[in-house]
Amino acid sequence: MQEIGKAIADNVLINELSDMLNNGNGKILDKLSHEEKLKIAKLVVVDKAKNELKNEVEKEKFNQNKNRIFSNFLRTLKSEKSKPMYRQAINEFFDFIRCHPVDVKAEQVDNYLYSDIKNIKNKKQYLSSFYSYLLRHDFVQHNYFRSAKMPKTKKRKLKVPTDADVAIMQSRLESDRFAVGRGSAKKIKSAEKNLTIFNLLVQTGIRVGALPTITCHHNQIIKMITKGDQEIEKKLAPELYKKIKNIDWLSVKIITTQKMIERISEGKYHPHSLRHYFAVQQYKMSRDIYKVSRQLDHKSIAVTECYLRSLNVIE
Repeated sequence: MQEIGKAIADNVLINELSDMLNNGNGKILDKLSHEEKLKIAKLVVVDKAKNELKNEVEKEKFNQNKNRIFSNFLRTLKSEKSKPMYRQAINEFFDFIRCHPVDVKAEQVDNYLYSDIKNIKNKKQYLSSFYSYLLRHDFVQHNYFRSAKMPKTKKRKLKVPTDADVAIMQSRLESDRFAVGRGSAKKIKSAEKNLTIFNLLVQTGIRVGALPTITCHHNQIIKMITKGDQEIEKKLAPELYKKIKNIDWLSVKIITTQKMIERISEGKYHPHSLRHYFAVQQYKMSRDIYKVSRQLDHKSIAVTECYLRSLNVIE
């Protein structure tokens, strides 16, 4: 009876192996003897068991070191501002999949990404970085975020204010300086501040996020922290520099500046539109893409080329 039971078990193994290898593509095992088929089947079973055991070890290792893994991953990020966004994306994904992070499959990754098309690009970036880290440290076997396909979307045309648009926005800010009546002193002071911020954005093309980090130095130099925690400096015209020195930049709110630009442009533009305007104007004057790249504080000329191309300045 034991021999019969063993023979049945052997045949089950061979049949399972045959199903795996054939899969409708011809009888691969037909030319092998029963003993050869059994030997291969046992190797496949052993290999499968080893992979399952390795997976369990990786899961246990991940569970024991979860907090340390997160901390070490976040240390690899250059920007302090982006760390909370990475942490939030990772936690949201773990809540979504309802399984162990090590057991994640491609289908779960696709389902998560396509659950919110609006933020799909950022989610893919954050989680692909995290799973690349896990892959390098042997916690997972695949990074399915890297190969996930993005949905096709229409390229959004970047808005560039015209000289007339900029003149209108500036005139509206200047008219705010002539407020009268109750609370007019406060309104005039706010208008002066807004006009200085507007002129700074137009004349330097700096990002609005850098405004609260501005510090003033000798020789009309201002320094600030911009994208990627990069410190940059700009030399200003004496008149603009004098006005900038009178502003408490730590108190400048980014959202307030955004609303101000939207108000004076009647909803047509936002602060980054003034960076677009600056880039276009500088390139038209110099026709020197390397100079414009330095003025925009881009890390590479390729970034500037893509930027100007999206603004329809170069082909």
